[in-house]
Amino acid sequence: MIFMVINLSHGYSLLNDWVSELRDEIIQQDRMRFRRNLERIGEVAAYEISKHLPFEEKEIQTPLGSTICKTLKEQPVLATILRAGLPLHQGLLNFFDKADNAFISAYRKHKRDGSFDISLDYVSSPDLENRVVIISDPMLATGSSLVKTIQFLREEGHPREIHIVTAIACTVGIEYVKRSEPNCKIWSGAIDDELTAKGYIVPGLGDAGDLETARSALAAVAVGEIQVELGSRRVIVPVSGGSGVLIDALGRLSEQSVKVLDVGLRRPTLDDVFLALTGHEAAASEGS
Repeated sequence: MIFMVINLSHGYSLLNDWVSELRDEIIQQDRMRFRRNLERIGEVAAYEISKHLPFEEKEIQTPLGSTICKTLKEQPVLATILRAGLPLHQGLLNFFDKADNAFISAYRKHKRDGSFDISLDYVSSPDLENRVVIISDPMLATGSSLVKTIQFLREEGHPREIHIVTAIACTVGIEYVKRSEPNCKIWSGAIDDELTAKGYIVPGLGDAGDLETARSALAAVAVGEIQVELGSRRVIVPVSGGSGVLIDALGRLSEQSVKVLDVGLRRPTLDDVFLALTGHEAAASEGS
């Protein structure tokens, strides 16, 4: 298998619209649309990858006769890096709906000096020997976590083919993957050239990916709807249980390598209670 990079947004298609919405700092505030656009990119990638997979011809009986159809010869294994990769993984699974699945916990473990190591704590996978493996990770930045994930997966067998699906890739990360894993194909929704010293893609998706990761990580401690404010880069989580829950929340964010600049715990106001009970603000209710 020869190393290849396929930019899915090269030339115009609807995928370009979905990538533009992922990048847009206003549209990003619609969390359902953000996840759905990642899912759509996964679906397009699945369709394109399927053109390169082996098929076989089968005789199919219809109500009126028989015909010869081309069908997928073997099912791939869909692997994703938890938890940010789940929407992209779902898009792939929508099309490869009979595929096996593998899940890997990989995250950046930050140090005080700003550098980080890649930590891999968990893998659940079928036997990968001589299988086609499709790995989904929304952001290919430095490429370190992806390469380490591939090495980790090889403990479950040696895949015949490895395809990598990402929403946004950086040329720096692509080159790193090429040097480390020269027998892969990368399918990306878009490719950016700049990478900051902290490993963030520019223009990339801004903070939306981190904020969505934070929202997912804190879902287990929330007792109501989580609010994500992209403008102020805040995540507001209704909880019960006091400081113990706060410590739990910080631990969950650390596990997902989400950097926390400030944290606070406050009692709910009457407006907060009214909003939770009615679904709209008190001021809006008085004016109606």
